[in-house]
Amino acid sequence: MIHDTKKSCGFDIFVQKTALKKWQWCTVAICIVVAITSSYVSWDGFKIIEELKSKGVLLFIFQYIYYAFETVLFMLIIIFAQKAFETWIKNDKIPYGGIVCGLTWGLAHAFTKGSFLVGIEGIFFGFLLGTAYLFAGRDLRKTYVILFIMFVC
Repeated sequence: MIHDTKKSCGFDIFVQKTALKKWQWCTVAICIVVAITSSYVSWDGFKIIEELKSKGVLLFIFQYIYYAFETVLFMLIIIFAQKAFETWIKNDKIPYGGIVCGLTWGLAHAFTKGSFLVGIEGIFFGFLLGTAYLFAGRDLRKTYVILFIMFVC
């Protein structure tokens, strides 16, 4: 998919972007703090600590390897949905990728967990991830680290 998009559309997600401005770093930090706070409330503690306590070291390690790959998947959803909607709507200020990620994530979690509130939280979280992608300057490398921190902490 990445190779095909680069070849057919000229969209290369690996292009190194420019350095972020201070206000961008500040907004990314706000996104991270909001994500960690939301996770803290949901988990009744820091997610990473609660999972280590409940899973044990070996299962915890494999869980976080899984999270590393899962972050790639939802990051690609955000990146490609963002590009698609920007192309269709001609507006690059709205976090379309986050909206798409949030809706898919929120609806899936609402149905699998059987909770409307969990679904709303997933929608909000996906939107927040997409917003962080835009504030990170659409830079794949920065975005991955930011989204991973937001997801696992």
